[in-house]
Amino acid sequence: MKPFLLSVLYAKCSALVKRTQNQNDTILTCGTIKLDTKKLTCYVKEQEIELTQKSFAILYYMMEHKDCVIDRDTLLNKGWGDDYFGVDRVVDNQIKRLRKALGSAGSQIHTVFGRGYKLTDNEKRIL
Repeated sequence: MKPFLLSVLYAKCSALVKRTQNQNDTILTCGTIKLDTKKLTCYVKEQEIELTQKSFAILYYMMEHKDCVIDRDTLLNKGWGDDYFGVDRVVDNQIKRLRKALGSAGSQIHTVFGRGYKLTDNEKRIL
């Protein structure tokens, strides 16, 4: 066993605790939307909603980055992968389907003109 500083041991233990805490956080919430990342299920007002794999991936990324504007290219990479070759307007159609599937909670996804999309806790539209 090598000698080491207590500050180094403390830093390593703190990093280990942070990593394990993030793994236990499996339910993301944003307003009336709840996403269970372990069970791969989505709930709106405690009612389970069926989502496609791509819709789930996009919503998951948006919930991880809620209140941040996310551009189409980023959503395209998260939903379809880096090797996708096509137009970025496919993201707009997927967002449209996602809003429809979420029902009233779909209005939590705001379009930021010329930038992309933003997921917020409130259902009021941002222009």
